[in-house]
Amino acid sequence: MRLNAPQLAGALEKTLAPLYLVTGDEPLLVQEACDQIRSKARSQGFEERKVYQADNQLDWASVAEEVSALSLFSERKRLEITLPTGKIGNGKDFIERFLGNAGDDVIVLLISPRLDGGELRKKWVKTVQDKAVHVQIWPIEASQFPGWLAHRARERGLQFSEAAQALLADRVEGNLLVANQELDRLSLLAPNGKVDEALIDSSVLDSSRFTVFAFAEALLKGEVSHGQKMLSVLEQEGYNGLAVLAIVTRDLKQLIALNQARAQGQQTAAYFKTHRINQRQQQQALSAASHRLTQAQSERLLKSCVLIDRAAKGCDNDSPWRLLRDLLVQAAQTKTPT
Repeated sequence: MRLNAPQLAGALEKTLAPLYLVTGDEPLLVQEACDQIRSKARSQGFEERKVYQADNQLDWASVAEEVSALSLFSERKRLEITLPTGKIGNGKDFIERFLGNAGDDVIVLLISPRLDGGELRKKWVKTVQDKAVHVQIWPIEASQFPGWLAHRARERGLQFSEAAQALLADRVEGNLLVANQELDRLSLLAPNGKVDEALIDSSVLDSSRFTVFAFAEALLKGEVSHGQKMLSVLEQEGYNGLAVLAIVTRDLKQLIALNQARAQGQQTAAYFKTHRINQRQQQQALSAASHRLTQAQSERLLKSCVLIDRAAKGCDNDSPWRLLRDLLVQAAQTKTPT
C-alpha cells in the first residue's frame, strides 16, 4: 500500500502493518509520520525498540537474528532502520524474507530520504508496497504553505491577523522545522492567542530555506518575485551556481522534449510516464511551462544557460547569480499570440 502523510492516521486506525517504509526530504513531516507509527505500535504492546543505521557496516544477518530472538522486556518489539542514503543494499533480501514470513510479534520501521526513480522501481520497494505500507512524504508547495501554517496555528489556539500570517509565511517558507518551532514560541509570546504583524516582525527572524529544485520549478512557472527570493537565499547559503544551473538545464531540456512530444500528438501524462518524471511538483512546473512558452522561447532559455555556465566557471567576468536572475525574468515571458 502507498500512502501520503494525511492518509496515515486513518490507515493506522484500521490496522497495523508488519512493516512501514517512510520516505521523504521534509525532516519534520517524516518525524511526525514515524511518531504516529511508534505511538500506534506502543499501544499494541510493541514496547522494546532496536535501532539500526543501514550503512556499509550493518550486518543484515544480525537484524534477521533479532527478528527471531526472544524479547527480554516485552512480548513484542519493533526494529527501526534508517537508510541514510536512500539505498538498502544487501538489506533487500531481509525485507523480502521478513514480509514473506511476517509474524505478529515484530514490526519494522524503515526511515529514508526520498527514494530516487531507480530505487522506486526495485523489487524490494514493490514488495513493501504490495505486502506492507510505503508512506511517501511530499514537500509542502509554496501555494500550500500559508494554509499549512494556518492549520498548525489553529491547533495551538493562535489567531493571526492576515498581515501577520503573510509575514510569518514569508520568513519561514521552505523551513518546516523552524516554522513549527516559531509557532511553539509564539504560543508563549501571545498568551491570549492573538498574533499581529508587529509581534512577528519583532520576534521572528528570516529563516526561509529553498532547494535548487524548488528554484527550477519557480523558473518554469514564471514566478519572478518568488524565484528572486529563492536565488538570494541559495546564494547566501553558499550554493555553487553550477549546481543550480545543472537542475535548470535539466528541466529546460525536458521542457523542450515535452513540447516536441506534444506537437507530435503525445499526451503530457504519457510523456511523463515514458520518461519516468514522477515528482508531482516537477510535472506541474513542466506542464505549466509547456502551455506558457513556445518552443523557440524554451530553446532561447537553454542557450542562455551557456553564458551562465561560462560565468560560473570563471571564463567570463560576470556573476552567474545575476545571469540566473536575468534568466528568471526571461522565463516569465508568455506565448506570443498567433
